[in-house]
Amino acid sequence: MKKLSGLIILFFITISNIHSAEVKGIIITKTDTTQVTFNIPMNLASEPTFVNLQYKIKYIDAAGNKCKLYPNQAKEIQFTHNNQLYRMQSKFDNLSPNSDGESKIFLKLEIDGKIKLFSYYIRQTMTTGGGPNSAPMTTSSTYSKYVLQKGNNDLVRYGKINFNHDMPVFLKECPDLVKKIEDKTYHRSDIEAIITYYNTNCANP
Repeated sequence: MKKLSGLIILFFITISNIHSAEVKGIIITKTDTTQVTFNIPMNLASEPTFVNLQYKIKYIDAAGNKCKLYPNQAKEIQFTHNNQLYRMQSKFDNLSPNSDGESKIFLKLEIDGKIKLFSYYIRQTMTTGGGPNSAPMTTSSTYSKYVLQKGNNDLVRYGKINFNHDMPVFLKECPDLVKKIEDKTYHRSDIEAIITYYNTNCANP
């Protein structure tokens, strides 16, 4: 019975990872914008699982061909789901543990502007149990980390920044914003407000 229960749990975890939906969207390259139908993996709440889209995206072209898109083949993809527009941009990958720095990754764009704010998704998998009377159970969890990019500079993991020391340097051309960080008007958790303030008040045209 324990073995059967373990297999049932593993089955539902597997099913949750392969649910997908066909969603209209566009692929933007250096020369073209193409209308396609993306095959977007969804979680059990019918929300896109962006961790599965960072390195490969399946789509159907206008001729009905099933295709795969890799980050080095496009600048950006866009699609709308549940009335929300999602954008993922292709960037050189200095985030993944095994990246060589020359490969690329699709990152979910949260805020656009002179400083861009992205979400980088990480999946952790754990296997527990297993033995004479039970089957091993594999579970996975996904979490996201904020990533910054100023202009065309390298990506910066926000979680690795010393907020009080590094952010004033990162935002040095915006003294009013630096002051708000130094006088504790803005805290680490206010990163979205910080980037919005910078792009609205400090970014050069």
